[in-house]
Amino acid sequence: MSNETKFVTPTDTDPVLSWETDEFRRCNYFSETFCAFAGLSSDEMSGEGWTTIVHPDDLEQLMKVSGEAFEHRLPFALEARFRRSDGVYRWFLNVGTPRFSEHGKFIGFSGTNFDISQSKQIELARVEEQRRLRAILEHSSTMIALLDTDFHYIYTNGPYAAFWNETPNSIAGRYVFAVTKGVKAEDAKKKFEDAAKGLTVAFEFNATRQGKPRTLLVKYVRNVDAQGNLLGFYVFADDVTEIRETARQFELILNNLPADVAYFDRDMELQYGNRAFFECVGCEPGEVKGRKMVDVIGTSNFDYAQHHIARAFEGETVFFERDEDKRHTLVYLVPNLDSKGQAIGVFTLELDISPLKRAEAQLRKSDRQFELAMQGPQVGFWESDLDGHEKFLTENIECLLGLPAGKLENRRELFYQRVHPDDIERVRKTDQRQITETGSHVCEYRLLMADDRYNWFRSVGESELDSDGKYIRSAGTIANIDNLKKAELEAAAQVRNRDVFMSMLSHELRNPLSAIRYAVDYCRESGTLHEDHQKMFEIISRQTEHTSRMLSDLLDVTRIAGNQLLFEKETLDLTELLDSTATATRHLYHSRNQTFEVSIQPGLITFGDGARLQQAFTNLLDNASKYSPANATIRLSASLRQNEALTVKNTLAADNVQIDEQLMITVEDDGPGISTKDQRNIFELFFQKERSIDRSGGGLGLGLYLVREIVVAHGGEVSVESHGPGQGSRFVIRLLPTTLKTINPSDQSGPRFSPCKIVLVEDNRDARLALTHTLVARGCDVISYSDGLQASNNLPQDVPDVAIIDIGLPNKSGLELMKEMSEIGSLQRTCFIALTGYGQLSDQREIAAAGFETHLVKPIEVGQMLQMIAERLALRSEFQPEQSDDSVERLADKVRLANPATRSDL
Repeated sequence: MSNETKFVTPTDTDPVLSWETDEFRRCNYFSETFCAFAGLSSDEMSGEGWTTIVHPDDLEQLMKVSGEAFEHRLPFALEARFRRSDGVYRWFLNVGTPRFSEHGKFIGFSGTNFDISQSKQIELARVEEQRRLRAILEHSSTMIALLDTDFHYIYTNGPYAAFWNETPNSIAGRYVFAVTKGVKAEDAKKKFEDAAKGLTVAFEFNATRQGKPRTLLVKYVRNVDAQGNLLGFYVFADDVTEIRETARQFELILNNLPADVAYFDRDMELQYGNRAFFECVGCEPGEVKGRKMVDVIGTSNFDYAQHHIARAFEGETVFFERDEDKRHTLVYLVPNLDSKGQAIGVFTLELDISPLKRAEAQLRKSDRQFELAMQGPQVGFWESDLDGHEKFLTENIECLLGLPAGKLENRRELFYQRVHPDDIERVRKTDQRQITETGSHVCEYRLLMADDRYNWFRSVGESELDSDGKYIRSAGTIANIDNLKKAELEAAAQVRNRDVFMSMLSHELRNPLSAIRYAVDYCRESGTLHEDHQKMFEIISRQTEHTSRMLSDLLDVTRIAGNQLLFEKETLDLTELLDSTATATRHLYHSRNQTFEVSIQPGLITFGDGARLQQAFTNLLDNASKYSPANATIRLSASLRQNEALTVKNTLAADNVQIDEQLMITVEDDGPGISTKDQRNIFELFFQKERSIDRSGGGLGLGLYLVREIVVAHGGEVSVESHGPGQGSRFVIRLLPTTLKTINPSDQSGPRFSPCKIVLVEDNRDARLALTHTLVARGCDVISYSDGLQASNNLPQDVPDVAIIDIGLPNKSGLELMKEMSEIGSLQRTCFIALTGYGQLSDQREIAAAGFETHLVKPIEVGQMLQMIAERLALRSEFQPEQSDDSVERLADKVRLANPATRSDL
């Protein structure tokens, strides 16, 4: 409350209240307007009666100021609130003036109260707006400062002052270059001069904080008044050290890839190339960066790839093979799409597959040689007698081995002496089976040649039985397959090398993807992004999700090829599963101005893996949106129908399936349609014919192949219908229902996540920092360690509720750490979760064997992790710590049942 006099001009509708007191400070007069305002009579207002309409918070100050004025016979003025007759308080400026008689005797005060409610509300609103603005600035992660034209601080927010080890109060009024140590004043003043001209000034600056180097992204913006006069400058700075470190890690990964990687913008000018790319083109980065693609890769290469490049700029992911100068390469062109799905550039990846091609050619050559060998004298013949020992004819076998005729003397033991020591046991067992078992017997083994080299041979034999089914003799052929076998082994080695490379690449990509995903989830939850950063955040979020999905699809294809794709069977509410899928994908249609219609029959029940089926449904809905124009309509429907000759294959269904009925899930779109020819191949792996349904958006031709494999594994079928170009498409999934009509609701919704004590062991700094922030934001008490040895020395005394441990840790691996922790009694109730970049079946078995309750493959979805933690802790809450060892064992059994990955059948 201010006692400073304010001069206001009352409006015609604002009441002006008059009053007078005697020399003893008793109010003896109130104007009719005052009485009408208060709704009291003059008698009721007299004496102390008027104080009843003064706001309780203002009365003490009003009495104090007016009392001092009476004591010193001086005028006074202050603001206070008075209650109107309807109970509403109004703000008044109370002005009192001492009165004196004509002889100079003090006879009291007269005063006037002016209604200033309107101006007071404006003032309070302005104060509140300033308070909100200051709160926003103080809670911003961006460092903000305001300078005058002489470069002295007018204002700084907390993060700015803290970075320079100051406080906002200690920094106010000081010269900017006296605070920002390390900044070259002359260089900075030149940038301020550019900002004063209205130019955008942004640059990176290397500083030191607490003895550690940091990188700041700084921006200068001028501050002008309404007339355009320069008042000073705004300074905005963001600490981008971690971002630059992540970029450096990506650069390191790309520079060590055995492939040429480059990026060209929408003008087909080179913006990036890794080390292998510049070595291939034979130029230094500074020589070609910014130049046109045709100038960088050469006219002949550009002409050859021009058609494919055009397709990539139309949004299609393209791959093709190129054979030039004895170098055979596989080329990928992947478009970089903006938020509207328009290509703003193209990534190129060229992989040298010459060794694979040579192995393939050698394999074909060996196949032909084997065919000729089987047809000519390169085939030897053998025969064994009744007991399989006394007689062993070896026609042409000595010739095959380069030995003189008769060297083996038709004796089996002399033949065995030339078998490789590692193969002899297998050969003996095969020969013994020929005596006791009927049918063909094939065995591949190595034999010692005349020149002391071992060659691979294949022996094929048949047994002859008499009329009583007793063994008489066996005979067969033996052929030299050395070239074929070596080519096969070389090809197998190439496949193993490829799998190792894919595994290592996925692991190296999963770590930075995890850090980015944690950071994205944290930013999304905290809501602290500035408006000018929001578009960049949306791009990061969208491209991270897209990259994670491509990586998961690629690894799923690898698992399918190795028959290692796992399914966790359960009774599913298909209606709920489809509803949640539709909700999760609805943003796709909003972003493309498309209409999404959903018609799902209630009560649909099936048996299978909910996560895998949702993956299949999502792939179909994503394709439908991508290949339909703006304002198109996409329709998702599901219902129970009479069985239309559904062919049951490798089913996951339970015994109580309904084979006379089927579940039909349909996804229809208004897209470009599919030709009859392409409909026959559209579910094949890597299918990317021109205008194919699975070709753009950064895909690799995997989505529809995974849809088919998942549906077939559930005993269902998937098909596509289209009347041709421009007629849209209709994909239909048919599944088997179960006889269970209801599902216990408690089985469908897990427990809610509650804050708990968590230990995090992760060596990747960015991932550890981002995940720690995310968990702390959820209210958790988080203790983090950067390596296995550090955690081993501290974890027993921490006794957390949950321990999240990365497998690939330095000093002591996550598996070693888990085995050590499982023997500590105080940690028996701790929930151990493994983080891994390797998701193969063998990795899962090793993790389960070490004692982890479950594992998460990077990059993880934070919501999934929190739900998993909630479920595990809920199981533990059923048992109290003081219960017997038998209760602890029953708890372990429940945990194993809740986590199929720990079962012995893996």
